[in-house]
Amino acid sequence: MLFYVDFSAHPDIENKLMEDREILTISATNLVDAFKANELKANKQYKDKEIIVTGIITHISVNFGVVSIGIKGDDFGIQQVSALINKEEEDKAIELIKGQNVKIKGTCDGFNFMSVVLKNAVIL
Repeated sequence: MLFYVDFSAHPDIENKLMEDREILTISATNLVDAFKANELKANKQYKDKEIIVTGIITHISVNFGVVSIGIKGDDFGIQQVSALINKEEEDKAIELIKGQNVKIKGTCDGFNFMSVVLKNAVIL
């Protein structure tokens, strides 16, 4: 009896690994700056893409049942990244405090008035 063992990774696993490697990490300040400099270019680069954003928490709030974490996007605290947290992540959000460094992964939804919005966000 002869057995054949295929040690190559399954294509779905390879694709998932490639997706994970391609997630861009950017500071909230640099992300806001990119949208302020050229919103059209920033939309092409970031909108509808999963990214990881790092920075300092400015607020944690609940609006219409959705937890939002603000991440400082400028020196004045006016512009920010607003991360809309998945319901499953609320227990993690409870442990966070204003002024703390945070790393959040989500899908960039573009620039909305004074914030870059991340949807479907998870706390890393």
